[in-house]
Amino acid sequence: MKWAGKAPVLMMVLSSNVFHRNQKANKWNQFDAGTSWGFMQLEAWKRGYVTHGMAGFNADRAREELNIQEDHDIICMVAMGRYGNLEELDPLFHPIERPNERNPLESMMLNVKSFDV
Repeated sequence: MKWAGKAPVLMMVLSSNVFHRNQKANKWNQFDAGTSWGFMQLEAWKRGYVTHGMAGFNADRAREELNIQEDHDIICMVAMGRYGNLEELDPLFHPIERPNERNPLESMMLNVKSFDV
């Protein structure tokens, strides 16, 4: 783990894919988990921590080794800690370890006409 090998906290975002009260499918679970993860990320930032969501891990191995049942989806892994010393990071990552440019809002908006309700 070249990016987060020294992070003091590694966690997984899991989400129940069934409602426990009636065992029916919960088709909104991943949306809910994403919302929760986003708010956790904001709270961590507010408290001076950095979080980094990662998809590059072996979910099947995690499910087996951590005994995660099939009624839970594995959404992602998250590293949390404080920024480390850039000099300790693999030099390969130095050029990209900086804030990036954001796309202008207009580039993400559809040309939507107003509708009368």
